Amino acid sequence: MSITIEKAWELLKEKGIETEEELQKELKENPIEIGMFTMPFPKEIEKVN
Repeated sequence: MSITIEKAWELLKEKGIETEEELQKELKENPIEIGMFTMPFPKEIEKVN
């Protein structure tokens, strides 16, 4: 899935981030944990209903 820069800024503005400086500040204060994206997933994932 890919989004445009304009759509990304729309989503950020919905969260109250309006400038590049605000974005940088938020990223420093709330680091993203990328481990969940890089760890191997189990072969069988239990469905949650």
